[in-house]
Parts: sequence; structure tokens; C-alpha cells
Amino acid sequence: MTVESGTSAPGLAKEGRRLAVLLAMAMFVLVVDTSVMNVSIASVVHDLHTTVSGVQSAIALEALVSAAFILIGSKVGDLIGRKRAYVLGLLGYGIGAIAMAVAQGLTTIIIFWAIVGGLGASLLLPAMQSLIHGNFEGAAQRQAYALVGAAAAIVLALNLIVLRIDIRHKLLGQPHPERIHVA
Repeated sequence: MTVESGTSAPGLAKEGRRLAVLLAMAMFVLVVDTSVMNVSIASVVHDLHTTVSGVQSAIALEALVSAAFILIGSKVGDLIGRKRAYVLGLLGYGIGAIAMAVAQGLTTIIIFWAIVGGLGASLLLPAMQSLIHGNFEGAAQRQAYALVGAAAAIVLALNLIVLRIDIRHKLLGQPHPERIHVA
């Protein structure tokens, strides 16, 4: 299925719209997951009785695993198919996110969120690129890329709002209801 955007159809065709929205939702989840982890370091430290450097190490490891295996993930996608790689990447990343939500210790976060989730992301990201490139042409392809990029931008904008609220609480001397102050 290749969706072409001709002069008579200014938007994405119906069959392409669904795929583009699914890809944008996956990008949204990827960015939210990493952003939430970065914004909530103090809460994670408190809840898991661990250290800030331990949580920061898990965040760095997740990024490192994703980056280190992204080329391998792309090759795996070539071998098993981009749709299958996309689904496997979503499953891996989902397992990591669920493990993060129920984690009782830093070791669980490192194994499942940083390593399994990072490997899932290394399959997911190249498959997303490949699915857009292989299923859309012309203006429809540009619109699909724009939708995926907009999903990431929305998360980053929401992060700025959350950080602004957090900073306001700190400047006014009011404790933030969901955060602890790490000295």
C-alpha cells in the first residue's frame, strides 16, 4: 500500500491516515516515556529508595542501548519485515514501560526499561522511518513525517509546561505536591 497525494486530495488518504496516526502515537509514547523519566527523577529516587545518580545512569543506559543497536535494529527490520520489526519494537518498549511502572528497585528499571525498552526502541525507530518511506509518496509522505514530528513536539511542549509549574513552586517556596526536594 503506497499512498500518493495528488492535486485532488490535499490530505492523507483514509488508509494512510490510520498508519500515520499509529506511527505518531508510537513516537508520542517514546518521547513521553523518556521525558517522564527525566522529569520525575526525584520521585523515582524517593519511591525506590535509590540515588539520583542511579536513576540518571538508567536513563543514560536506555539512550545508549537505543543508539548502539539502532543500526542492528534497522537490519533486523530488513530481514524480518518492517511491520514485524515495528510490532516487536512496540512490544519490547511496552514491556520496558510496564516494568518501569511496577518496578520495586533500580535493577528492574535497568534490566527492563533501559535494556529491553532500549532494544525495543532500536527496532521501533527504524521501522517507523521505513514504514513512512515505504507507504507514502510525495505530499502524503511529508504530511506523515510532519505528524510524527508534531507528536514529539507536543510532548516536549507539555514537558516545558510541567517544568515551569515545578520551577514556579520552587521560586515561590511552595512544595510541589508530587516531588521531594533532593539536597
